[in-house]
Amino acid sequence: DTGNNAGGINSNAMFINNAGNVGIGETSPATKLDIGGMADPVVRIKSDTGGDPQLRFDASQANRSARIKFYDNGSVIGGFIDYLHNGDKMNFGAGSSSGITMTVTDGAVGIGTGTDTPTSKLHLRDPAANSDVGIKIGNDSRDWNLKVMGSVSDSLQFFTHDNSNVMTILPSGNVGIGEIAPAAKLDVKV
Repeated sequence: DTGNNAGGINSNAMFINNAGNVGIGETSPATKLDIGGMADPVVRIKSDTGGDPQLRFDASQANRSARIKFYDNGSVIGGFIDYLHNGDKMNFGAGSSSGITMTVTDGAVGIGTGTDTPTSKLHLRDPAANSDVGIKIGNDSRDWNLKVMGSVSDSLQFFTHDNSNVMTILPSGNVGIGEIAPAAKLDVKV
C-alpha cells in the first residue's frame, strides 16, 4: 500500500511491495507492473501534441528477444508475438497450438508449421501427410481457390466459387481444363 491519499489518490488503488512491484487494482503484484481487479482493464498511451505514442521493448543486449504473450485462464498461452533478434523476424502464434503459426522476416512471410524461415516471399505449408495447401481469394458472394494438392496427384488446381475444378496442372506438365487428372499435355473436358 502506498499509504498516501494526498491529491485525491485512493490508497487502495495502487500498491508497491518491498520488491518494487507495482499493483494497480492488485494488492499483491507479482510482476514489475500488475494491473487487475477489474472486469475490463485498459491501458492508454496518448500524445496530446500530435506525436507518435510508443510502447518500447528494449532487451538492451544483442541476441535477445522481445515478447508479448496472451494467456487464457491465467496460465495457458493462447497466443504470442515474439521478435527475435537472431534472424530479425517476428513470430506469431494463436489457437490451440503453442507453436509458431506465422513468421514475418525482412521481405518474406511464412504461414504454417515449418515455415519459420520462409524460403520465398510467401511460403505456405501444411505438415500433415496428403494435405492440401490453398489460397482463397474472394468477396462475400464469390470465392476462387488455388490449391496445391498434397494427395496422390500432387497437383496445382484452380477452383471456382462453387468448388468445381477449372484447371489442373500435374508435375508431368499435363494441363487439364475441367479435368482433374489430365492424360495429355492439354486435356479439355467439355
